[in-house]
Amino acid sequence: MKLNLLERFLLMQLLPQKENFATLKIIHNLKMALSFSEEEVIQCEVKSENGMTYWNDKGLEEVEICIGNKAKDICIQALKDADKNKLLTEKHLSLYEKFISEE
Repeated sequence: MKLNLLERFLLMQLLPQKENFATLKIIHNLKMALSFSEEEVIQCEVKSENGMTYWNDKGLEEVEICIGNKAKDICIQALKDADKNKLLTEKHLSLYEKFISEE
């Protein structure tokens, strides 16, 4: 699935923090796939200041992230839970559409 830096960052924040062992392993591997590579940090000039993370326009470019079927189901459920609890913001729109429209 093609995701930009913001979508990847937002998705990592939505993933469950507590789960059973097997699901936590999948979530851990998914977070590793979603995390920013060293090259991306340099090219996109990723910086964190005062609890906020910033990057340049290069971060708008989408990259292919390999997401397995179970990991995709976890993402979909996390987005649906956030929707149900009215935790989504305008920043989540493209992420929600990518996962939920594919369902």
